[in-house]
Amino acid sequence: MKTLIAATIAALSLPVMAVADDRVPENVLPPAAVIHQLVADGHDLRKVEYERGRYDALVRTADARLVKMAVDPMTGHVIAASDRAKHTDVQAVPVSAVEAIVAAAGEGHYDVTELEFRDGRYRVQARDDDGKTARVEIDAQTGQIASIKH
Repeated sequence: MKTLIAATIAALSLPVMAVADDRVPENVLPPAAVIHQLVADGHDLRKVEYERGRYDALVRTADARLVKMAVDPMTGHVIAASDRAKHTDVQAVPVSAVEAIVAAAGEGHYDVTELEFRDGRYRVQARDDDGKTARVEIDAQTGQIASIKH
């Protein structure tokens, strides 16, 4: 019985530990800076997340493929890129990731913690001045706010 209780406690704590490891440390670039750097380098950014001590980015290539890139958390520069395309024939959109972040900031949510592109919308997770997190969805065709979820 003691073994079962110990195993249950250990199993329940695993997801918590995994989430804690993926938090962006204070000594690395914030997600917004990495996003701006990747866009400035000419990447059509579709997703950025911090995992395993680095940023992982999903970008659309010039030949309409989605590839995953590892990004240095100290500089924001690409350190490795996958040769395998995640998807092919991915359509370009008129609104960039940076424009989506600017739209979210216009609603008071400027401290970006996550960016993802899905179903024709950018999903920007960000905090406001009070530290409250919201997920702001921006239409990738118009740049307009589609929804804000607190």
